[in-house]
Amino acid sequence: MSPRHVIVVGAGIVGSAAAFRLAQAGMRVTLIDRDAPGNQASGKNAGHLNPIHLTPPPLVPFALECYGAHARLADELAALGCPGYGREPVRRILVAMNTDEAAGFEALREKFRGRESFPTRLLDRESLRSLEPRVAPGAVGGLLLEGTMAVDPRALTGVLVDASVKQGARLVRARVDRLDASGRRARAVCAGPHTFPCDDLVLATGPWVEETEKWLGLQLPVRPLKGQLLRMSAPRGGLAYDLSSRCGASLYRRGPGEVWVGGTEEDAGFDDAPTPEARASLLAGAALLMPEMAEARLLEHTAALRPVTPDRMPVLERARGWDNVILANGGGNKGVLLAAGMAEAVRTLLLGEPGETSTLIAPTG
Repeated sequence: MSPRHVIVVGAGIVGSAAAFRLAQAGMRVTLIDRDAPGNQASGKNAGHLNPIHLTPPPLVPFALECYGAHARLADELAALGCPGYGREPVRRILVAMNTDEAAGFEALREKFRGRESFPTRLLDRESLRSLEPRVAPGAVGGLLLEGTMAVDPRALTGVLVDASVKQGARLVRARVDRLDASGRRARAVCAGPHTFPCDDLVLATGPWVEETEKWLGLQLPVRPLKGQLLRMSAPRGGLAYDLSSRCGASLYRRGPGEVWVGGTEEDAGFDDAPTPEARASLLAGAALLMPEMAEARLLEHTAALRPVTPDRMPVLERARGWDNVILANGGGNKGVLLAAGMAEAVRTLLLGEPGETSTLIAPTG
């Protein structure tokens, strides 16, 4: 019997991870996207894998599983001889610019209580400056978060695609324009003059769900949220710690001398163009957090659309009313973290047997 043919639509981080897991399981996989893998939001973010900070409480158990899934994924990709993708430990300092912000850190620490793998430490003014003397003079303290990792998400997406192809998957650059169906089953997807028959279909289309909704007769609670980011060359070298505050910007360590400044969240529909207003806001926030950033050189200004749901919970389920369609979407600003676990869950759903991931996300909406 020939292996099941699974089509994955969407070569962002979630679709690419799913294609890898399915090809690894022995399925015949075709990964289709109109753009290059990781060219949208998957390649335009800081790549943090923190499963607790800024994660909705109902999502934390699954996010922790996804964090473990990333460790498994790293080992498997290394065993295949894949190149590195910037996976490294991250130490992050949340900087308080006033006493009220500092007082709020104790409540934030409660989210990490009992999780020894993710230690936290309160910093007074002197301790903060001993770790990062370049922080704003007005900063009164901080909270150090440790134990997490970060990756270069664009590089990871590319590695996943290459690893999928090594295991027999096929990458197709095309725009899917319709779905051929019979009853409750998708039989093929059509991209221009080409038709790709399938036994199963995984839709990981990110914020572009309008066509998906038409094909399936469903309404998905996914919308685009625009995020903008600056790549900069720091005037006195890179950072030892990532820095965040409420002053309008976060600073992310990248390489020996590069700093990424992020990030905005904007309801702008499908407008993904970088704007001078966002650039000015990010530059001002970066300078407030670390004054020397006012002299940093701008290397690149990017913008991308992230798929989010109203409650920030991803959609990970069999499409209602369909026997062979799976939806994997809505990772939002946790998409890179969630991708590893979502891919394992997609494999579990398709194989119909227990997998590494035991917790599936309840449908949103």
